[in-house]
Amino acid sequence: MLNRWPHFANIIGGIDRAVQRDSAGVRTTAEGYIPIPATRLSIDECESFLKSYTGNTDEWVSRVDGAQDAIMFTRMAEVAFRSHPIEERAHRVTRFRCIRCDNNSLLWIPPANIGDHVQVKCVTDGCDYELDQSSFEIVSELDGKKAVNA
Repeated sequence: MLNRWPHFANIIGGIDRAVQRDSAGVRTTAEGYIPIPATRLSIDECESFLKSYTGNTDEWVSRVDGAQDAIMFTRMAEVAFRSHPIEERAHRVTRFRCIRCDNNSLLWIPPANIGDHVQVKCVTDGCDYELDQSSFEIVSELDGKKAVNA
């Protein structure tokens, strides 16, 4: 946890949100007018528990106050990692069904490396349907037009 923190804090420190899921234009939460971004608040909260960190983890957690701070840092850092993702994760495609098996079982898989492409795969047993990024974009666009014309 402690080794992941500096990289994470550096990335989200200057932005409001690193990854925003495509929800087909539907907003699910109201965004308030707080002048301090939630990312900055998360960093400040986590770093407040690092004030007792001496640079040596064993020494830090061997003291009562250090152990309490280490536990709280770990909890708050996990919340920050979940609340402010810095990379996209695989997720279900909910806007349309698999063309082959007609199940709502498509999984959107982000590129693993620079230069790779998005993959969309059906995760239904026995169905090996797969789309590349350009085909997925075409199908998404056609599905959107069909919904507008309905």
